[in-house]
Amino acid sequence: PPPVVNIQNIQAQSKLVTVEYSTVTEIYNETEGQGWLNELLGTKESLLMLVHGDVNAGFDLSKLDEGDLWTDGKRVRLVLPAAELLNTEIDFDRTRIVYYDNSRILDENNPNLQGEALKQAKEAIDQAALQEGILERADEYGKLYFENFLYSLGYTDVEVVIDAQIIGK
Repeated sequence: PPPVVNIQNIQAQSKLVTVEYSTVTEIYNETEGQGWLNELLGTKESLLMLVHGDVNAGFDLSKLDEGDLWTDGKRVRLVLPAAELLNTEIDFDRTRIVYYDNSRILDENNPNLQGEALKQAKEAIDQAALQEGILERADEYGKLYFENFLYSLGYTDVEVVIDAQIIGK
């Protein structure tokens, strides 16, 4: 029989993804044992992962308000909110543990080692996307998308601008 699935939450979304970066990063994480045994033997657990992930950037259109759209006959002006990172996902099907070593005498595993490495990977992926200009590209693609959309509605004089305010201020 098919598995029973209970939908627990349905939520409306007003986000427009205009660019996605696919990434891969190497993450090394280790934990050292503690106590006198570690001082004597230098025990540790280490992990090297090759983490694949996707970063989406675009617009949260719920931030638009009445004053962001102006029309006058065949003229239109739209002010979009600044682009932002909308989602970062780890691709677990392609992510691999490249190296794992546990030199602890009692072979006790740190259950958080892999989770901590994945958290580091997500942060590294976000930072790399930001450094590579994902938000600027999202702004550019969003502006182009809405210009084309508004022209397709019959407007002949279209202006789309990106709100320059800094997110979080």
